[in-house]
Amino acid sequence: EAIKRPFSTPCVLDDKGVIVANECWDCIELVGPVNTALKDLLNDVVGPATRCIAYSHILREENDKTLLKIATAPPIPFWQRALFRITVLRRGIASKMTELMVHNEEFVQGQRDKLNEALRQIQTMMEGDESDGFNLDGQEISATGLAVAALLCPLSGASGAPGYSIEDLPESMVKEIHQWLEDPVVMWAHTAYEKFRNQGNRDRWG
Repeated sequence: EAIKRPFSTPCVLDDKGVIVANECWDCIELVGPVNTALKDLLNDVVGPATRCIAYSHILREENDKTLLKIATAPPIPFWQRALFRITVLRRGIASKMTELMVHNEEFVQGQRDKLNEALRQIQTMMEGDESDGFNLDGQEISATGLAVAALLCPLSGASGAPGYSIEDLPESMVKEIHQWLEDPVVMWAHTAYEKFRNQGNRDRWG
């Protein structure tokens, strides 16, 4: 029902359909607090790096079919889906996004290096005082776990997202995802998605 309404996703609604949060961090912090240092690391390094790496594959002209599929899948609003079906507009948007977020292969490699450094910091948290936040043995994921998994999603090979399952992605990106899955933190994110994605829908609809 929320997908049909003209507000941003993700969003959280109460049982009467009233929006209680529609910004990413607001939604996450309804679950619980997130360590400030981790939040800054995710905002400043992990998020930009994973998006840059993913876009460096998806925005290539030879991968235009992938971009079309991702950009025209719900919950993206109907009017945006309509625009992305126009080839000249889609390629124009892809070109501008490449210019702003991907730049060139040297820049992308720099983002990979920064992400690797950030992953080591997160691994230290996982193995130290923040370890409880990364526990996947319970029935719910913590706010810390939710935040880390969400920001690593593009490189985690997570299944279940409309238009973004690993089988929909370009071969070059699938190869890179498999390389990232050798990292314990990225594999942790993959495991978190496999366990908890769509859990609310499963609990509600059976």
